[in-house]
Formats: sequence, C-alpha cells, structure tokens
Amino acid sequence: MDQNIATTEVLLTPDNSEIPQSAPIPTICPSCKNVVDLTYNFCPTCGRKLKNAPIFVSLTKEVWIYCVSLFLPPFGLRWAKYMGQSDPRIKRIGALAIILTVLSTAVTILLAISITNSLTTTLNNQLNSTSNLGL
Repeated sequence: MDQNIATTEVLLTPDNSEIPQSAPIPTICPSCKNVVDLTYNFCPTCGRKLKNAPIFVSLTKEVWIYCVSLFLPPFGLRWAKYMGQSDPRIKRIGALAIILTVLSTAVTILLAISITNSLTTTLNNQLNSTSNLGL
C-alpha cells in the first residue's frame, strides 16, 4: 500500500526559531548572517546594501533629464546608470539621455568648427586687405 506522506519544508532563523510559511521568503545577509526579508534593500541589523533600490522617475524629472542631456551635454552621461535597471521605461530614459548627449556634443563640435573657420576666413581677409594698403 502506498501512503501519501506530506512533507513540508520548515525555514529556521539562525537561532532555530521557525519562520511561518505565510511570512515573506527570507534571505540571509552576507555580512551579519541575519535573516532579512527578500524585499529589503538594506539589512536592518548591519545596514549593508542588499540590492539596488528601484528608481522612480516622474514626468517632470524625465523632462529635466532630457533638457540637461541636450543643453549641457557632458552632464547627460550622469543618467547612463539607468541603463542597468530592470524597468524598461527607466532603461529607455537612460538610452535617450545618452543619445541626446552624443547628438548635442556632435552639434556643438560642428558649430565650433564652423565658427572657427568663419573667424579664420574673416581675419585672413582683413589681414590681406590691410597688407594690400601698404601700411
């Protein structure tokens, strides 16, 4: 005769007290070895960072990120860290910030070259005209 024997897994804390099955699944802090809730970003005992906190970006902050990336190109690279997030919206914000930064930098360089060439041509023309006067 086959008997169905139900087995249940019991989770224990370091001091061998049982964790109820209705409780959130715990994990162990790698620093102090205490049991912590899986949803915690920091260990409540020692303060060690367990995982990165999710990033929330409001519409106002998103517009701010795009404006800074466009008008102050080097500072747009600050949001490259958003590329490592799991939320696709946050990844998109990071990618657009980098693209705007690169485009803005390229336009700035092209404008600087154009202005430099224009000034050089103007100065050369003025120097040539004064040398032709015989002064």
